[in-house]
Amino acid sequence: MLRAYLIPASLGAALLEMVILFAYGLFRVSDSAFQTVSFRLAAAAMVVLVIAITRHRAYVAYQRAVNGRYACCHGPAGETIYLSPACPDRSLVMLHLRFSRRSFMLARL
Repeated sequence: MLRAYLIPASLGAALLEMVILFAYGLFRVSDSAFQTVSFRLAAAAMVVLVIAITRHRAYVAYQRAVNGRYACCHGPAGETIYLSPACPDRSLVMLHLRFSRRSFMLARL
């Protein structure tokens, strides 16, 4: 499960790096501005926000896949999710399943 959270966290960190580079290049912001406690708290909040947004988008993609019959549950308690390779948001659906610790298999066409 921890590995699933590292994907959006690394994307958030990369986005933050791009913001810092633009601030250096376009606005000539000094280094000391990025060493303050408030900036560090804002950076951590931004990474957490990117994780929350990604998790929500993955949940919405999973709901669309279930409603569109691209994903279905099998097993005695529905523990295994079969995911169609034709699912348009397959990577987000798989990310949601990793977030929620559910096992899944790619179904054959």
